[in-house]
Amino acid sequence: YLAFSEWILNNFELHSKFELTPIQKKLQESHKSEQVPFYYEQCQNQSFSISSIETTFSGEYIAVMNRAGIGRRELTNADELVEALLKAFPDHKNPYLRVWPKQFNFNDDLYETACMARSIRVLIGVHGAGLSNSIFMRPGAILYEINPPGCRLLSFNFRRWAEVFNLQHALWSPGDIGDKCIHEGNTRVNVDDVVSDVINLVQNENRYRSGYLSRALDLIRKE
Repeated sequence: YLAFSEWILNNFELHSKFELTPIQKKLQESHKSEQVPFYYEQCQNQSFSISSIETTFSGEYIAVMNRAGIGRRELTNADELVEALLKAFPDHKNPYLRVWPKQFNFNDDLYETACMARSIRVLIGVHGAGLSNSIFMRPGAILYEINPPGCRLLSFNFRRWAEVFNLQHALWSPGDIGDKCIHEGNTRVNVDDVVSDVINLVQNENRYRSGYLSRALDLIRKE
């Protein structure tokens, strides 16, 4: 999709939030595709290493990021959310959209973090520094931020972050506006709400993709 959208923008001068980087422009001119490493599913229970990387990008994941066992800013029912997402998106062999089968967290290896982030289409996680790894996500990908009760205003940071890096931003935050914000507190999400949000976000994104392709085809026909 991104390859198509970049080609459409480059050739039909359509307005969009997507922008070509200098490297992508060179790839367009040479008619080549960007190659980005991604991780095998069987590495889900292992520490990521260079040997676990394929040579080309061919996967897009819905991933639940969690600081499991840390005791603060933790998603307490992350496993339940992952299981519900696996049921909602049952085609686990679909390289273009599948659920990472276990909660995960980025490690300290910048290269591996960048590779993994480039393979994520929807990143779900509690507000915190870990979400800043979305800087490596592909333009148009979805950053789904979860805030502790009463901390809805914290979303300003990553909402603006998403705008700067051409990502889509969504928010889930329990409680009322008047609730006291416990920034370091743990959060338990309403799984059904989050899954429903993700389904709608992906559907809207698909319509956005289809709309661009349809418009491009219309322009081609007119030529």
